[in-house]
Amino acid sequence: MRLRAKGMDAGAVAEALEEGRFDARQDSRHEDLADGVCGPAELAEWESLAQLLADAAPGTIYDPDTDDVVQAEQAADAAARRRPGSRARGRRRARRVPHPRSPRGPLTPATTARNPRHADGA
Repeated sequence: MRLRAKGMDAGAVAEALEEGRFDARQDSRHEDLADGVCGPAELAEWESLAQLLADAAPGTIYDPDTDDVVQAEQAADAAARRRPGSRARGRRRARRVPHPRSPRGPLTPATTARNPRHADGA
């Protein structure tokens, strides 16, 4: 998000923030969009950026190359890439963690007692 904001001034960031707030209100009215993670996180980023530019001198243009948050994220990404086997460990861990909506093994009396939805064998 911060990379998209490159070259924006406080007015343009304020417009993007208002657009994000509008989108969040619209998404909250639709059950399938209301609990998305990207919307609130992106909105928080726009709010943070708006505050950053509000605290800066008038006419300041946003540049992610000088933003401490962006620099810290890039440094963390670079450090993660330098760690040997970090990708392989993540893939192995992802394979072990079951999807939240997937069944956790065969249906037995013990599992159906915990989940009455499966009690009828459906």
